Amino acid sequence: LGIVVAAVFAVAQSSIDSGINSTATVITVDLVGRFRQRPLSGRAELRLAQALTLVIGTLVTAAGFSLTLLPEEYNILDLTLKTFNLALGPLAAMFMAGMLLTHVGPRAATTAGILGTLCAVYFAFGEEIYAEHALAPFLIIPLSWLVTFTIAAVLGGFLRGPSAEQVRNLTWRNVVLGDKSEPK
Repeated sequence: LGIVVAAVFAVAQSSIDSGINSTATVITVDLVGRFRQRPLSGRAELRLAQALTLVIGTLVTAAGFSLTLLPEEYNILDLTLKTFNLALGPLAAMFMAGMLLTHVGPRAATTAGILGTLCAVYFAFGEEIYAEHALAPFLIIPLSWLVTFTIAAVLGGFLRGPSAEQVRNLTWRNVVLGDKSEPK
C-alpha cells in the first residue's frame, strides 16, 4: 500500500513540477525575452527561470495549502470543476473570434477574453461572492463563451482590426475552403 501511495505522489509531483517549469520557461522566453530591449545572457536567463520557478512553486504550494482551509461544505471536486471551466469558454471564444471574425484584432479579443473570464467568475462563484444563486458548473463554459464572443464581435467594430495580410491564411474560410481572395 505504501508503494502505491508513493507512486501516486510521485506522479502528482512530476505533473506539478513540469507545469511549473513550463510556466517559468514561457514567462522567461516569450514574455521577458520578447519585451526586453536588450536580450538576457544565457546565465541571466537561467537565473530568471530559476527565480520564477521558486516563486511559482511557492504560489502553487500556498494555493494547495489554502484548500485545507476551506469550509466543510465545499469539496475539491466541485471547486475544480468551477475553476477549470472559468478559462475554457473565454479561451475558446477568443480562438473562434480569430478564426471566424476577420474584423476582430488582438485588442478586441484580449479585452473580450478578460471580460468573459470575469463573467465566468461571476457565473461560477456568484453564490460565494455576491450571495446570489450560482449557475450549474456545466453552464459556465457556454455562457462565458457567448459573452466573450459577443464582446469580441462588438469591440472588433470599434477597435483597430488586423491587416488583410494578417488575416490572409488564418481565418476559417481561407484555411478550410482554400479561399485566397482579399478579405473584406
